[in-house]
Amino acid sequence: AQTNLGYLYEVGGAGLTKDEREAARLYKLAADQNFARAQNNYGYLLLTGRGGLAKDPVAAVRLFRRSADQGYASAQINLGSAYEYGQGGLTKDLGEAARLYRLAADQGSSAAQTNLGFFYETGRGGQFTYHGPGQRVAYLMLDLNRRAPDVRRYVATLEEWIIRALAH
Repeated sequence: AQTNLGYLYEVGGAGLTKDEREAARLYKLAADQNFARAQNNYGYLLLTGRGGLAKDPVAAVRLFRRSADQGYASAQINLGSAYEYGQGGLTKDLGEAARLYRLAADQGSSAAQTNLGFFYETGRGGQFTYHGPGQRVAYLMLDLNRRAPDVRRYVATLEEWIIRALAH
């Protein structure tokens, strides 16, 4: 209840006046009772210096870790980001960032899937490409110089080909 009420104060929902200080107080109460969502939310306020709190990235990372260890996807993303950029006293570790993003992505987090996608697109995600449950992937090798330079037509043709191929 403290976490939910804290969120309502943070965003000014359900008729409550927005009050980030009250949100921080409620999140801390719940975080001290080991509630993963509250640990993540309080950590984010510490990271950003909101809610009347002084910025404290090291304390934020400690809270993200406690929450992530409980399997909370948003905390896994936040901790992954801290590893990706070397924040909160952490040494930059792209492999650990990718691992944490993958844990959250496997829970269905679209934000984590996006972060992981950028990792692989830029060659920072390790040696394996992430594919979500039920996802199908097609890799094409074409000489685009031999095709008409119409990207929209190319994408439409490719989409039609994939749909036909998967129908069989």
